[in-house]
Amino acid sequence: MFDTDKTIKSLALQAVIRKLSPEQRNLFTQEFEAKRKNTGMTYFLWFIGFHYLYLNRVGIFFLYWLSCVLIIGLIWLIADAFRIPGMVQRRNEEIAEQILKNMIALNLVDADIALARPVEIVQA
Repeated sequence: MFDTDKTIKSLALQAVIRKLSPEQRNLFTQEFEAKRKNTGMTYFLWFIGFHYLYLNRVGIFFLYWLSCVLIIGLIWLIADAFRIPGMVQRRNEEIAEQILKNMIALNLVDADIALARPVEIVQA
């Protein structure tokens, strides 16, 4: 099982995950571990220019490659080297929120637990 305090920085998400029963938390953990993004893999894909696809940012991926013919693409490449940890963190939190939304939609999580998180997670 993973440590949510280290993996997910959002305090609101951590609060919801802590309120899950052990079975619900195990289900969440299995799903999250299967879908989460890895910073090391993102850096590898950054080196060959495919990190935005890995992070499921298809539109930005095409814009990135179009800008590579210009000098701005090189600047963007260098800037991304510093932005990758934050991009991976945000994507992983989006994944965690989506898993919780799916669990709520399938009635695997009680509605009162979902209320610990702002309304955006309950709305599918």
